[in-house]
Amino acid sequence: MKTKVLMVLAGAAVSSVALAGSPDMDRAYAAEMSADAAARSSQLAAGSEAFKLTAGENTMYIAGSTQFRWTSDFRSKNQVGKHDEYTHGFSIPLTRFRFWGNTVSKELSYGVQMTAKSGSSSSDGTFNLDDAYFKYTWDNGFYVKGGQYKLPFLREELVSEERQLTVARSITNNVFTLSRSQGLELGYAAQQWRFMADFSDGAGAANTEFNSAAEADWAVTARAEFMAMGNDWNRWQDLTSWKDADSNALLIGIAGHYQSSGRTGDGTDNVDQKNGGNKFFAYTADVSFEGMGWNVFGAFVGRHFDSNVSGSTNLDDFGWVLQGGVFVTDQVELFARYNGVLADKDRKIADGRRNQHWITAGANYYVSPRSHAFKITGDIVWALSKTRGQNTLLTSGPAALNTDAGTLGQGKKNEVAVQLQATVMW
Repeated sequence: MKTKVLMVLAGAAVSSVALAGSPDMDRAYAAEMSADAAARSSQLAAGSEAFKLTAGENTMYIAGSTQFRWTSDFRSKNQVGKHDEYTHGFSIPLTRFRFWGNTVSKELSYGVQMTAKSGSSSSDGTFNLDDAYFKYTWDNGFYVKGGQYKLPFLREELVSEERQLTVARSITNNVFTLSRSQGLELGYAAQQWRFMADFSDGAGAANTEFNSAAEADWAVTARAEFMAMGNDWNRWQDLTSWKDADSNALLIGIAGHYQSSGRTGDGTDNVDQKNGGNKFFAYTADVSFEGMGWNVFGAFVGRHFDSNVSGSTNLDDFGWVLQGGVFVTDQVELFARYNGVLADKDRKIADGRRNQHWITAGANYYVSPRSHAFKITGDIVWALSKTRGQNTLLTSGPAALNTDAGTLGQGKKNEVAVQLQATVMW
């Protein structure tokens, strides 16, 4: 009997060496941008574990995640076809694999992420390449990153799907996100502030060739963050705050993006080359405050399309997000969110409204306290305005038309969606 017990204990010890705490690559965008090598150790406390392989100076972490969701959408009878006013069913919003580590030396790191999604007109469950990059970090806090990755713009977007406070990101985020691109990033992190500056192919230019019509001729993005309270950058890798947090924390961020297109050989001749083609400018500011067991996040975002195409007009859109959460027990967190989009008056939104608002409320149950590794989230999304135009807004930017927010759209206010989701990270 003693021999068997010793064998079990020995096996457990070997397993603990093989499994190492490490960051979730997608969720750790903020840590990557700060070049903070200590992020790996902090991720264990946040609930992410990964397999680790080593060979000399080389390391590779392997991890992944899956989300399983049930959605029920309620629309008015006179807005949709017969028997379509109630729509419900299951979906797999994402299944994800991640590989990251360092090669040659600890200063040179890399990351690869692949994701299969449902719930989008452009996704059919096929795995697509999200990230593929290298990063070199110097001892003085500077780093350079090259490849394909998320542009440092919206804080809500930079937090991975698995680490959101609600079931899904806000529609405001989906409308204004720059998503991923291919380019180079220079960054720096100090104790209380950090910045990132990118030169890229522009918004929503992932997995494209250099002459693709989907790319900008050139684009620049910059984001700066100031940690006015707190001393741990890893704390901002999600949108919640555990009850046992050791202090209050405050993060202030600003970002801007500019891109121009129509002056290089993309195969399209529908822009005025003489006047410089189409130009696009976006800007945002956000504030995150975290207490001991509660959190508040607010963001404002705007964008301006300057079109030189004959017959086109310039457009200005605005959006906002305000959300917060509070733990009522060690494992149960209540949350609420209000977000909206104000579209330009020249946008032609059929059977909808330019000014759209949504309210979301729900709860998280963390199966393991202080961990995102396995959690169950439920929420209700209530559209306060006509939402059929939401589809127009989603397809007007880098974000593709999708059902991720639960609401399908109708020409009448008070559409309601109920969502229940399980997230498992491994």
